[in-house]
Amino acid sequence: MTKYMTPKEVANEMEVSPGTVVRWVRDGLIPAKRFGPRIIKIERADVEKLMNLERVEVK
Repeated sequence: MTKYMTPKEVANEMEVSPGTVVRWVRDGLIPAKRFGPRIIKIERADVEKLMNLERVEVK
């Protein structure tokens, strides 16, 4: 079963603002699914990939 997260949950995990997460979705950095005009859900696996990518680039 696929686990989805809201932009707010992603923001808390990555220590950024929810607006930043929404911008990343809009810019194509994180793939997301839209359920209506205001509801965005992001797969947990995609968030983990981004977090791993961020760790590699920081080193």
